[in-house]
Amino acid sequence: MLDDLYSPSIKIKYENLAGDESVYWPIVRVHLWSNTFSFPQNLIALVDSGASHSIIRQDIAQVLGFPVQKLKFDSTGNSVNGTYKSATLSERVGIDLYGYKREHKFTVIDYSSLIFPIILGEDSLFKWTTINFNRSKLYFEMRFRTDIN
Repeated sequence: MLDDLYSPSIKIKYENLAGDESVYWPIVRVHLWSNTFSFPQNLIALVDSGASHSIIRQDIAQVLGFPVQKLKFDSTGNSVNGTYKSATLSERVGIDLYGYKREHKFTVIDYSSLIFPIILGEDSLFKWTTINFNRSKLYFEMRFRTDIN
C-alpha cells in the first residue's frame, strides 16, 4: 500500500516574518552540517514548491566550511529583485528536518538580498516528502517517505 511509504503527518503553522502579518510563509526549521561543521542551532528554511533547486546563501555555505571563494558562479538567474549568480556544491550537506535526516548537494546563491538562508525546492524536499499546503487552515502538512534515507 502506498500509504505505508510515508510517515504520519506533521502539521506546521505558516509564519510571518518580523511581525508583518500581511504575508504568511511555509517555513520549517532545519539543522545543517557538513564534514567540518555543524550549526549549533536550527536555521529557518522556506518550503518553495516553485523552486526547481534547493539553495543556501553564500554566507551559510562559508560557515559550513565550503571554499566559497573557489566556487565557479557561472549560472545566472533572475528574481523580482534582480539578477543573481549560483554554483553547485561538490559535496553534500546534511539536513535534519523533524528528526528525518537526509543529505543534499545544494546550490549556493550569490545574492545578499535573499531573506531566507535556505530554500528547499523540488530537487530535495519534494523528493523526500509529500506536502499539502492548507492555506485556508494556516498550516501545511508534511509526510516523509520512509523507504529512503
